[in-house]
Amino acid sequence: MQIVFLLVYLVGLAYLACARRRFDMHAIAFLAACVYFMPGLYGYTLYPAGLVREQVPLAETTYAVMTLVLGTVVLGMFVVDVFGGGQGPQTVLRHVAWLGPVVVCLAGAGFLFTLATSGTALLAADKSSMMATLNRGHILWTTASVLGLAIAFAERRWILAVVPVLLLLANLYIGFRSTLAVALISLVALHLARDGRQRFLVDRFRLVLAGALVALGFFAYKKIYIAVKLGRLDLLWGKLADSEFLAMAVGQSEPFTTQAILDAVVRSGFTAPPGHFVSVLYQMIVFAPALGTRAQSFNDLMQPQLFPHQ
Repeated sequence: MQIVFLLVYLVGLAYLACARRRFDMHAIAFLAACVYFMPGLYGYTLYPAGLVREQVPLAETTYAVMTLVLGTVVLGMFVVDVFGGGQGPQTVLRHVAWLGPVVVCLAGAGFLFTLATSGTALLAADKSSMMATLNRGHILWTTASVLGLAIAFAERRWILAVVPVLLLLANLYIGFRSTLAVALISLVALHLARDGRQRFLVDRFRLVLAGALVALGFFAYKKIYIAVKLGRLDLLWGKLADSEFLAMAVGQSEPFTTQAILDAVVRSGFTAPPGHFVSVLYQMIVFAPALGTRAQSFNDLMQPQLFPHQ
């Protein structure tokens, strides 16, 4: 099944390299799936085993699921290009003069609120203890920063963009990479959406190479962010220059631990009860926990059964 997965993987990459098409949400979905399905290239995933991670070969059914997802996205690109005139879902931000400054102010307010409530805990090397102090202020800080930067970029308001950039870097410093990654993906999508049809992997090769290096940096940062918070720049530069460390950082990155959940689910036949999907609706209610409701997450159901000792 791995061979089928690899064929679909390569077909999708070849299509992005050869077809002149708009860079749309299908392309983002495919490239994101390529990253998060990297375990399919290596043939293993990482199961939690106490304080370490154990390499476990991927199940055939896991390969089937990943192949289905990749194949569906590639088919979607083809259908849009051939039968939809290439008019897939576009990345567009409508200009509203006051929206950018308001969103950036909200991001700043979220940062100040987080700083006031978490204090020096934000500088702690232990991420778990730091995360225990975070609240809705951090959600406002990070979400508004991503949106504010996208608006500033779309409207070419470079001075306005300075604040969300600094806030995203501050969030990276305390140990969170995902928001900056989402922000960068948003900027790339907005930039490429202006250029119409293109052979993305060929015409934008330098951008693709830069993106690959940035992705490698994000994978490595998980292993070095404690050194960053401790101010040990000597350790930082030494690690980044070590090819074995970088290979290890990729081989132990989030996709390998994330897909352990998929692999464990298909191996065990785990299912979620219908009531779980009803409780998810509570997440759409502002301050739902304070009103006496509690959304039951998938992790609440999965963790005790699939990874009971973690």
